[in-house]
Amino acid sequence: MAQVDPTRGHVLHVEDDAAVAGSVALLLRQAGFDVDSAPDGEAALRRVVDGGLRPDVLIVDFALPGEMDGCDAAEAICRALGSPRPTILLSGGLPDAALPWLP
Repeated sequence: MAQVDPTRGHVLHVEDDAAVAGSVALLLRQAGFDVDSAPDGEAALRRVVDGGLRPDVLIVDFALPGEMDGCDAAEAICRALGSPRPTILLSGGLPDAALPWLP
């Protein structure tokens, strides 16, 4: 794993659409952020637990493949980190999501 510059923010982006993941990573890097991407919640959690990744911010797609949706993934990652992280939850289909805290 590459060394992270501590003066820059580190973003973990969890997105299953490769084109979206690549575009977001490119934009974030151009803005000066370090970026790690994962295609699903399980892979992102492994990078934190097994890989020692310590992101400052999470950007997570709501509709992820696998056992965890974006909310589950963000919660599991923050639990593994031992503290909450600012999290941006993205999706093209949030109106269909059953999120009681989202009007």
